[in-house]
Amino acid sequence: MPSFLLRTITLVALLAVTAPGQTDTVYADALFPQWHGGAWGNNTVDLQSHTAPHSGTSCVEITYPEWGSYGFDHRSAFWEQLYYYYPNQYTYLNLRFNPGADVSQIGGLHVTLDLGADVPVTAYLPGALSPNTWYHLRIPVIALNPDRKPFFRVYFTNASSTLTPHVYLDDICFEYVSDSTAPVISSVKTTDIEQDAATVSWKCDEPTMFTFSYRVQGVTDSVILPPPAEYATIGSVRVTGLVPATVYQYRIAARDHQRDAGVPANISVLTGTFSTPSADTLAPVITERQVISTYQNRAVLVWRTNEPAMTQVEYGAGSYGTVYADSILTRLHTAVLTHLAPGTAYQYRIASEDKYGNRTVQSSLPPFSFSTSAAVSRPSAIFKADHPVYQWNEVGPHQVPWEAVSVLDLGYLWVTPSDTGYTLTLAAEADWYGFNNWIAESRQYIASGHAAGRKVICMLGGAGSNVDSVWNKATAAGTVNTFAQNVTGFLTWVGFDGASLDWENDIEFPSFVRFAKALRTAWPGAFIDVPAGFNGDDAADFAPMKDAVDTFTPMSYMAVPQWGGWLLPVPVTPLHSAGGNQYGADVLLQRWVNAGVPASKVLLGIGGFGAVWGDANQDGLAPVRLYVNSGYPNGETGPMEGDNVVTWPFVRSVLRRTTAMDEAWDELSQTAYWSTRDSTKQVAVPYPGRSYDLNISLMFCETARSMSRKVEFVETNGMRGFSVWTLSQLMEDGGRGPVLDVASTMKLDAVTSGAPGGGEDPSAPAAFALEQNFPNPFNPMTTIGFTLETSGMTTLKVYDVVGREVATLVNGHRNAGRSAVSFDASRLASGIYFYTLQSGNLRFSRKMMLVK
Repeated sequence: MPSFLLRTITLVALLAVTAPGQTDTVYADALFPQWHGGAWGNNTVDLQSHTAPHSGTSCVEITYPEWGSYGFDHRSAFWEQLYYYYPNQYTYLNLRFNPGADVSQIGGLHVTLDLGADVPVTAYLPGALSPNTWYHLRIPVIALNPDRKPFFRVYFTNASSTLTPHVYLDDICFEYVSDSTAPVISSVKTTDIEQDAATVSWKCDEPTMFTFSYRVQGVTDSVILPPPAEYATIGSVRVTGLVPATVYQYRIAARDHQRDAGVPANISVLTGTFSTPSADTLAPVITERQVISTYQNRAVLVWRTNEPAMTQVEYGAGSYGTVYADSILTRLHTAVLTHLAPGTAYQYRIASEDKYGNRTVQSSLPPFSFSTSAAVSRPSAIFKADHPVYQWNEVGPHQVPWEAVSVLDLGYLWVTPSDTGYTLTLAAEADWYGFNNWIAESRQYIASGHAAGRKVICMLGGAGSNVDSVWNKATAAGTVNTFAQNVTGFLTWVGFDGASLDWENDIEFPSFVRFAKALRTAWPGAFIDVPAGFNGDDAADFAPMKDAVDTFTPMSYMAVPQWGGWLLPVPVTPLHSAGGNQYGADVLLQRWVNAGVPASKVLLGIGGFGAVWGDANQDGLAPVRLYVNSGYPNGETGPMEGDNVVTWPFVRSVLRRTTAMDEAWDELSQTAYWSTRDSTKQVAVPYPGRSYDLNISLMFCETARSMSRKVEFVETNGMRGFSVWTLSQLMEDGGRGPVLDVASTMKLDAVTSGAPGGGEDPSAPAAFALEQNFPNPFNPMTTIGFTLETSGMTTLKVYDVVGREVATLVNGHRNAGRSAVSFDASRLASGIYFYTLQSGNLRFSRKMMLVK
């Protein structure tokens, strides 16, 4: 780890510099308020003043390793809020720089605002430098910030793998000027125009705060939408509640940022019009109806409509007594009918209704029909949390889909050295969160899981393949038993039921096998899972530990299927491969079985992120499956950074409003995807809570249809079950929620317990259950699913926090089985609401949150 220190130095020369008129200081003798210094990978470093002999002031001394970085962040005391500098006023970065004793070492030193651009320090220094000499650097902000984005940090980075500079910095400040130029609004577009809604988007040449208002043309009164929370260069609003066949006028007012609160902002105004189409009175047209899968207690039906519409199936053994309904609007319809009786003939008819109430029913005489197969046992599932608790604790233990989970895998602890040997600590990026917080919140999940009869295990990792690594020392023959006992003692003290040994193939396998066996000896009742590679190449390396662990989790969602002509790695699991260097679940499982590992110990990995994986292809060398505009304004994080993963529920909700992308199905890999009709074209999708768009040309997803096929694959091949990789995901409103798209499919017809070969009688009726609404939080629409064990009088009502009934969603006879209803809270205020399901003597309530 680099060493960054403050020390006194010997002054050799100091150039006289005329101070600029208006500056904001970062460091002068000491850090100025709200500026914090730190090294990459470290916590905030508090700089202390030390007297140096030049003008009686202090300076910063930095000793760099290879590829080291040191800088300053403008933040609050606890790094909870960013304090932005806006590029319409800040012009130069000023500082004094001393190259130290060895001038030849500074060739790789660069300055950056961490906005995707940097400049070498040597570009702003004289050609020949003297050792231990002070120089003045005046670097144009535009060189560091060509896209004119707000910034809050300045970093000094050693971009060399061989040079190790030892330099000194002092009198760091930013120059600023007055701004009297109004922002320029451009690229105004009205898209996704429907009879009752339209999207207006625009851009600006500098970060601005926008106000958007609209009215019917010729009418005086206007509707004014609330401004965004932050200054941005891109604006977009979705206007709803419009009248068909009407001309609307809109007004966009943009005001820029002023450094001084007393200076009036510069404002620009732009107006325009758009027209809504006539009211839609045509019912959807249903085509391509087919039963694509039947299995013991489940059947999958699909069809298409020529416009987005809801999905409904009426079915039953000898009559149409049960209804399946999904209120999400789509052109590609999938209905997974569950809780069916094995070996039974069913009749059905289908219906689709668009958002304006136009409805089509497709039936026949004799009725459409299918038959289920004989019963087999069901798989189980492990849900893995890919980040420490602090990064996804917004979901909360009460929202974990325990019905679908047999084991919950929390993380993330690393092996680290200690004075007494080797111990466990939080992953480096979570250190600031605090070990005690991690323990307390882990115990909340453990208590919730145990109350549901489920196990909760802890993810371990953080080692390298170097023979001298901490891992190999901890698992050496003379220390492995003590280390395994220490791990067992700590994890059982917290309350965990086992561990996930997440070192994959990055360490020496003999020591890995040795540790797995030692941990089993030290902790006989533990549930031990071991993640592995995506294609089964390493199965033979893992096989020797098969008797010491409960499950292996190959990361099969990293395999490479052929997607309608797009050959790309994707975040979903293809069932079948096209040969060559492509892998599907079939090839992967065969390799594990060939290595001597029984299928009953292998889990099928599911990328619970949904549609987007973090390593998006952005190099332009292949069709882009997710492309994000380079760099992020306002210091915002991108959709592939840590907790800000864009997921299928969000993107699907946006894409269903456009005709530029089509839903499709890849028969070989048995997975769904969306794509533009032309791979060179992209669709701009507003990113919730951010000021920029995502430009998308290909999206992948796990759907009820693809998950149903995976359930069949797992059951047929005798696999243990699934490993779903994440708990939370980005929602349409920018908040976070639990992963339910995958979980809901499994909990209805797959997962019952963690015992191999165990589970409920597949022919048993559904239990009485009320699902967590999805999405949650929501605005203003959400869907509530529920399951009835027996038919009868049923009510589903919504109440506010004081117990007043605000909506009745169901009030009448309902048949046994699963149903789903939509709830429109447009007329309600933001806040917490409760919804209660009652049928006969059974009653269940849940909480949801409306955020407007």
